[in-house]
Amino acid sequence: MAWQAVSFDDAAKKRIDQAIAFEKRLRLESLLGIPQQVGCFKLRHITPKDILELEFAENRITTGKTPELDDYVHLVWTLIEQKRFFKVGQIRKIARALEGSESLRNEVISFYYSAFNDMPASGSNKKEDNTNQSSVYICTLIDSLASSYGWSLAQILDTPMSCCLQLLQRTIKRNLGDKYSLRNGITQQARANEYKRMRYNG
Repeated sequence: MAWQAVSFDDAAKKRIDQAIAFEKRLRLESLLGIPQQVGCFKLRHITPKDILELEFAENRITTGKTPELDDYVHLVWTLIEQKRFFKVGQIRKIARALEGSESLRNEVISFYYSAFNDMPASGSNKKEDNTNQSSVYICTLIDSLASSYGWSLAQILDTPMSCCLQLLQRTIKRNLGDKYSLRNGITQQARANEYKRMRYNG
């Protein structure tokens, strides 16, 4: 995305700087494997293996359908840092917390989508028939990282998704050079918001 030369005021620059800092922190936490506090839950970063298992179980969050309570519970249970011996009791507690708070459900879904912040933009203009899509998109990620770094399937599947996508972007950049620009989705959206604000306010 090409940005026009614009001059933001100090308040706008501060908001953009905050977005830059937030995006950088998300990436560092993923690379370092630092768990995140999501509401009342302490969650580890989601991995490609987690995503595949959630999709296999037809969790609506991963299949693009409107999620229900059991989908949120499944996701949190998958990623929660400390699983207790009494599994059923902990799952019920998770369900009660999620059922009673829409804001907590929103935090959980935002945490999930933050793992995909570095997803490369599709460079293909070829239209494909996705009516009966049977491919596993993570195979492309696995193939790219295995080819570039020599990692095993197990290593890739157990690496945080955000980390995998950061490395994938670097691989694409190395192969395409100036033809590819690294994505900074959160920062770019912050700049777009400020640009819209400027146009709206005149």
